[in-house]
Amino acid sequence: NTGPPKAFYTRAEVLAMTGKSWPTLHRWQAQGIFPRSVRLGPNSVGFRCHEVDEFMRDPEGWRAENTSKQSPE
Repeated sequence: NTGPPKAFYTRAEVLAMTGKSWPTLHRWQAQGIFPRSVRLGPNSVGFRCHEVDEFMRDPEGWRAENTSKQSPE
């Protein structure tokens, strides 16, 4: 089953990947040390896969200013 690459992780996927709570990730987003969520619809947000993958490779070194222009939620 080959389709286009996945563009966004869901909030649940990101919480499972990081093992962190939503309040922690929300705080980290505000501090610029975790990728910002992107509004996908009226009741859903997602996280750009490439940004989360970069964070997971180097959590200590990841900073928002090192990625493409960030969109507010």
